[in-house]
Amino acid sequence: MVRLIFLFALLALTCAGEPSFAADTKLFDTFGGEAGVTSLANDLIDRALVDPRIQHSFDDSNIKRVKRELASQFCELLGGPCVYKGRDMKEAHQKLMITDAQFNALVEDLQDAMEQLDIPFGAQNQLLAKLAPMHATIVTK
Repeated sequence: MVRLIFLFALLALTCAGEPSFAADTKLFDTFGGEAGVTSLANDLIDRALVDPRIQHSFDDSNIKRVKRELASQFCELLGGPCVYKGRDMKEAHQKLMITDAQFNALVEDLQDAMEQLDIPFGAQNQLLAKLAPMHATIVTK
C-alpha cells in the first residue's frame, strides 16, 4: 500500500509538470545494462501472466513481442542504446479498457520484479517516474 501511495504522489508530481529525470547511462547500468533490462521485462510479463488481476489483458497478445518491446522501451527510458519502435501507449492499450486497479497491479508486479533483481530503491523510483506519465494514455476505463 505504501508503494502505491508513493506512486500516486510521484504521478501527481510528474503530471504537474515537474522535470523528469534525465536519461543517462549510469541509470541504465544500475539496471544491469541490456541483459538486466531484458530480465526485468521478462520477469514483469511473467508475473503479469499469472496475476489474476491482469492476466486476461494479455490473452490475445504475442508475449514474445510484448517482452521484446517492453525491454526496448525500458532500455530507452533508462538511457541505454535502444530505440523503442513499438506502438505508442494510447494505440497499444485503447481497446483493452485498462482500469486504475489494473494499472496499479502492473506497477506492483514491476516493483516486485525490480526488488527480485535487487534494483536499488532510488533507481526503481527513477524508472517509475519515467513511466508515470503513461498512466493518462494507458488507463481508458
